Amino acid sequence: MPVELVFDEGFGRLFVVRVAGNVAGDDERGSIEYAVNHLHVPLIVVLGHGQCGAVTAALGSEADRKAESADIQTILGRIEPALKEVPGDASAADRLHQAVEANVRQQLRTAPGFQDRINRGELDIVGGSMSSRPDGSNGSTGEDSVSGSGLNLDQLRVLTHRR
Repeated sequence: MPVELVFDEGFGRLFVVRVAGNVAGDDERGSIEYAVNHLHVPLIVVLGHGQCGAVTAALGSEADRKAESADIQTILGRIEPALKEVPGDASAADRLHQAVEANVRQQLRTAPGFQDRINRGELDIVGGSMSSRPDGSNGSTGEDSVSGSGLNLDQLRVLTHRR
């Protein structure tokens, strides 16, 4: 789903770095640093979603993870530390939901510093999670969705705020 719809912004008004599992490698970090340092972006949002295939794969068996290509294994390896926060006795749906949120928190912990800009009030970094399922998950009825996408704005949840 285009994040411009989620945040009610026109196309081209947001600097978007989209990557599987919200994991930032060198290219993604460089893109974020460029946006902050040269375009003076005032807000970084790490936004997970309830149907994340990368987090689902990271929750899979070791054999399934090892069957993936080396590049995908690198992504899954960056998600794995977050999975320590997820209880093993939850249902598959609850594990995925908790893993997505834990991964957002993990990625915020490893996000580029920018502490000086944050301290000056020039930048804020937040993490959130959204459910794009119109089935009423997260307390939503699925009505009043954004442009027929099935995303109810009540399904967008701020998880953490880094200052």
